[in-house]
Amino acid sequence: MLKSLVSYDLAALREEVARARARQDFSEGAYGHCISLPAAEDLSAEYRTHHNNVPFSGALADCPTMRGIFDSLETEKASFRLLRRAPGTAYGLHDDLDKGADILRFQIPILTNPDAFIVAQKEGVSLDGLAERVDEIRESGDLHFDFARFTRAFGRWFDLFSLAPGSMYRFDTDQLHTAINAGDRERIVLGIDIVANDWVKDWIAREFATPVQPTPADALPDASWQWTSLQHGLITNPVRAA
Repeated sequence: MLKSLVSYDLAALREEVARARARQDFSEGAYGHCISLPAAEDLSAEYRTHHNNVPFSGALADCPTMRGIFDSLETEKASFRLLRRAPGTAYGLHDDLDKGADILRFQIPILTNPDAFIVAQKEGVSLDGLAERVDEIRESGDLHFDFARFTRAFGRWFDLFSLAPGSMYRFDTDQLHTAINAGDRERIVLGIDIVANDWVKDWIAREFATPVQPTPADALPDASWQWTSLQHGLITNPVRAA
C-alpha cells in the first residue's frame, strides 16, 4: 500500500460528491454503489461499455477539482467513479482483474471514518486454505463479524489499512482484497482506473513514495459489521482485454 505525496482539497471534493449525487444516485450505478463521473466522450471508445462506467452521469462537468485530477493524468482513463460503501457492511473478497490487464487502479478517500479499512492480500503469502475457510464460514451461516473475528479467521492472509481522506493510494487490486466499513457513517472514495504508460510509471515512482503500514491487530477498533457479501465466496475474475 503506497500513499501519494500530494494532498487534495478535501472540502472541495466533498462538495463535489454532493453535486454528483444531485445528478445521479449511487444505486443507479454498477453493483448499486457507484456514480460514473465522466460523460461517455471523456473515455476512449473501448472503455465506454465496461460495466464500471455505465450509466455515465456527466457530473464531471460540475466538479472542477475532480476534473483537474482527471486532466492531470497524462494517459487514457479507463474509469473515474465515486464508490460508496454503506455503514456496517463489507464487499466480498475479490480481485479486480476484470478491469483489464494494462489498467492500474487508485483511490482517494473522501468520506470515511475510523472503523473503515482496506483489506489487502499479504505479499508473498500462500493462499492455501483460504477458499476452505470462506466456505466454512458461509456454511455456518454466521456472517456477523468484528475485527477480532476477522483477525482469527483471515489474519493469516490479509492486512488491514486505515486510509486518511484527501490523499491518493495505490495497491495491487489484482490480488484479493476488500473494503470494510464497520462504522456508522458511509465511506465514499474516488476510484481511478488509468492505462499504464511511461508517464504513469514515472509518476508512480516520483509521487508514491510513502508506504502505509497495516494496522496491528491489537490496535483495531471494537466495531462490527454484517458481512452478507461473503455468501458469494471468493470472487475472481478473468483478465479483461482492453
